[in-house]
Amino acid sequence: DKAYRTSLHVFFNSHFQLTTDSVEPSAGGEGSGVTKKDSKKPHLCIRVHPKHTKGKKGGGDKKRGRDEGNDNNWKGHKRWPMDLPQYLEFTLCKENKETQDAMGVISRILRTKPRDFGFAGTKDRRGVTSQRMTLHKVRASRLAKLKLFQMKVGNFKYVDRELGLGDLKGNLFTLTLRGIEGGTEETVTRAVNELKLSGVINYFGLQRFGTHAIGTHEIGAALLRGAWAEVHDLILRPRDGDNGDAAAARVIYKETGDAAAALKRMPRFCTAERGLLEALGRCDKNDLVNPLSGIPRTTRKMYVHAYQSYMWNKAASERVRRHGLSRPVAGDLIVDDSMLQYAGEDDGDIFSRVREVTEKEAASGAFNI
Repeated sequence: DKAYRTSLHVFFNSHFQLTTDSVEPSAGGEGSGVTKKDSKKPHLCIRVHPKHTKGKKGGGDKKRGRDEGNDNNWKGHKRWPMDLPQYLEFTLCKENKETQDAMGVISRILRTKPRDFGFAGTKDRRGVTSQRMTLHKVRASRLAKLKLFQMKVGNFKYVDRELGLGDLKGNLFTLTLRGIEGGTEETVTRAVNELKLSGVINYFGLQRFGTHAIGTHEIGAALLRGAWAEVHDLILRPRDGDNGDAAAARVIYKETGDAAAALKRMPRFCTAERGLLEALGRCDKNDLVNPLSGIPRTTRKMYVHAYQSYMWNKAASERVRRHGLSRPVAGDLIVDDSMLQYAGEDDGDIFSRVREVTEKEAASGAFNI
């Protein structure tokens, strides 16, 4: 039945991106499946071709060489010794560049994927920043040879796990104040002393939410709601501040819905947009979920964490509105090192030392902000 065979071809092509063809079974072979009753034509089979690793050919003419039978862990075209940790940890120093843009540049040169990078947090474009990162199955010698513009890499070591959001223990800043008018040493000293005494609300800033009209927290909220079409729209929608090619690509997709045409114009540093457009071109037009897998995993997590940070800012503002910044109140959370005596072997993180301030402690002024 031709219609039935066609449906099978479509199923394997659309769901698994596998190539297929129709063949006659070998003489004397047995087949199974639905066939047209009383058909006088020979029964046909659907042959499914597996995906081959890039650079390799299928068949029985497998080359034999020095790598066959050795103890190396083989993945694609890369050899990786089993006794060497799979992640390369290094320091990335950059200037006037977003963390995502820096990963995009390095991944293009090394022919890796942005999802092969691990990092504990993003660093702002406006500044000279350094941060630790990990890269999956890349030799230090390869990374050290790169000639990068406004970026440097170094301090290499191999580790057993990748860095992820939430691993950051803290930041160290050196701030430069420019454009100060009418300021004196006295006013600066007074302001610094006020800061020491009262501190500052630890808000998440533009580094977490982005500088475009569409914030990353909006995308995170749509992801949590399962509003997949809205996620596509928020990521690919035209916005102010884009360069010429990015703006043109967004307009193409908005007006035509042609993911392939938009992808041709989208700059390579737009890793989330390009990943989504590539996946949209592969998936069925009614499939809204699978195209999101084209966006690097770290970026998808960052969207959700951005919404979490947005909610933190809202909660912090409400707490200050109700109780001010002069002193802790009952119900505030503190880090209490004495809680370590009650922690188990696997509870060594800071969260095992967090508890609420009691009414008595708040009244006695035992803690300050």
